[in-house]
Amino acid sequence: MFEGNFDYSTLLPLLPEILLVVLALFILTIDLFLSEEKRENLGWVTAGGLGLILGLSLAVARPELEPRMIFGGMLRSVSFLRCYSSSAPA
Repeated sequence: MFEGNFDYSTLLPLLPEILLVVLALFILTIDLFLSEEKRENLGWVTAGGLGLILGLSLAVARPELEPRMIFGGMLRSVSFLRCYSSSAPA
């Protein structure tokens, strides 16, 4: 078993993916219960949710100079810009 304290800051790199799954499940659940004429607004709800997820992701994004291992070494958190700047030709 896991013995120690869980650091919730390790969830920040996965926040956009977690929120996208939650939004998709929300939209699919709402779609089951809405009538045909009210389903026309689901596109706007989806667009608003995606915009909210984008805004939250940008608000909590903290690029780091050095990549770090998260979730006990299972994932590596790397800054998006660092990935592309290191692969660019000199």
